[in-house]
Amino acid sequence: SARARAIWGLAPGEPVVAERVQALMHPEDRLLLSAALDSLDPAGQGEFGFEHRIVRPDGAERRIRVHGRTLFGASRRGRRRSSTSRPTPT
Repeated sequence: SARARAIWGLAPGEPVVAERVQALMHPEDRLLLSAALDSLDPAGQGEFGFEHRIVRPDGAERRIRVHGRTLFGASRRGRRRSSTSRPTPT
């Protein structure tokens, strides 16, 4: 969405894909994403949420809150993930 692109500092029309989002995460916070996703129980709801910092392409650092869900396939491996991001007060 246009709002997600604005939060992450992406150009209009630029795809918001996992690889790009992960690259914009603050290096010290990338393990938060791994920990959140690794802790998901395939038998559960697959929901995750956490706060972390991003470094936008213009160099500005922002803190955001992410909430999402992973859908698991028959193999119990995540097959699809969707999430929303919103800025948090500084």
